[in-house]
Amino acid sequence: MTGRTRAVLACAAGAAFALGCATLRFPAAPADGTLTRGMWVWSSAALLQDPAAQRALMAFSRTHGIDSLWMQVTTARVGDRTAPFELEVSSASAWRGLVAAAHATGLTVEALDGDPTYADRAFHYVPLAIADAVLAFNRDSAPPERFDGLHFDNEPYLLPGWHDRATRERLLADYLALNDEIQRRVRRQPPMTYAVDLPFWWSALDLVTGEPVAAVTYNGVRRSAAAHSLERLDSVTVMNYRNHTAGPDGLVAIATPVLVEAARIPGATVRIGIETSRFLQSPVWFAIGPPAAQVGGTLGQTWRLTYPGDGFSLRTFDDGLRIHLGTAVPDTVAGQPPPTALIDIAARFSPRRESADIDIAAALRAFDRSPEWRDARPAPIRDPETGIEYAGVTAVHVPLPTLTFATRAEVLDDEIRAAERAFRQFPAYRGLAVHDYDAFRDLPRGAWPTRRSEGR
Repeated sequence: MTGRTRAVLACAAGAAFALGCATLRFPAAPADGTLTRGMWVWSSAALLQDPAAQRALMAFSRTHGIDSLWMQVTTARVGDRTAPFELEVSSASAWRGLVAAAHATGLTVEALDGDPTYADRAFHYVPLAIADAVLAFNRDSAPPERFDGLHFDNEPYLLPGWHDRATRERLLADYLALNDEIQRRVRRQPPMTYAVDLPFWWSALDLVTGEPVAAVTYNGVRRSAAAHSLERLDSVTVMNYRNHTAGPDGLVAIATPVLVEAARIPGATVRIGIETSRFLQSPVWFAIGPPAAQVGGTLGQTWRLTYPGDGFSLRTFDDGLRIHLGTAVPDTVAGQPPPTALIDIAARFSPRRESADIDIAAALRAFDRSPEWRDARPAPIRDPETGIEYAGVTAVHVPLPTLTFATRAEVLDDEIRAAERAFRQFPAYRGLAVHDYDAFRDLPRGAWPTRRSEGR
């Protein structure tokens, strides 16, 4: 998904011992070639026009055992807005040079993109156009210049409609239909492959329903969306974001359900993704949202595409009664006017401030109970055109430190080795992937092994 938070850690002399700067390593894949290492690269646009930065990326990848780069592809609209929607790979010549250089150093390159809205059938035309653009690029390029695969990181659970059971099932069915169609197009142009990113918890058991959390009936078969994907696609990467291996909430435990599902599916291929980003605290301004039972329908469809000029990215919070809708804002709301998109959401879904004391109090209690939020307080949303104040709250999002190795950089090597030993027992397991290049590169590090030093 775009807009990833970069990890920025300084390995100053005074912090070297605590951060393990002298010993941090990311072990290369085993020498038998059965496992690989992938890495997400979201900063492709900046790299395309900077040969020195490209060389640094490839040298970094070789040093740290990375075999495959998953690079966000850059595309541009073909024709005007009255023409059928068509995209092409922009800066095609630069891409050809970059891909050829990566291949010359032994790296594969997958064209990466993603957005939650792509999962919704109403917007399938966008990812399908991206897929067609990449396939056309490969047809027009010499073999060394071609992408090795197409890779989508669409996360439909970030849409507010996900909180409504019926809408969630529709989104999952739409998501699977999109992937089916892209996989069909990719298989018509071998040896290119298709991969997607999935959250680990889609295969986890929902204790209320007794089904997997992401259960969906697709083509007459009811199973988790993860199992459907494993059966149909060339490869899946499980976003398995924890910074420890052992225990009931460790890397191995949370990945096991999807690896068990994959073991039942002939030919299934799974990579396990780890996180290295340093998540920043962010203030979020929420409009008091609709009751959870009313959150389906069109609510989950259009927000990011509706407000591109605002840089608006929707955030949601479920307090058990209502689904609140908001966006990250600058350091403080004090003295700041609400974003246009937030005013529009409040006008459509929020009660007026003077009649919402109970709803605001319920939201504040839920924020206070959550370990991921702090400093929740009322924050009315005033429409400057009408003067109406709608009910709103602000809170600071504090991501859990256990989600990323940025908070335990000193144990990365040992934890990854322990996880690898456990994952190798599963037949579908094909290696690790690290999210993402900018964050991983900026982790404190010292004597990182080369492939040769790992026996490769």
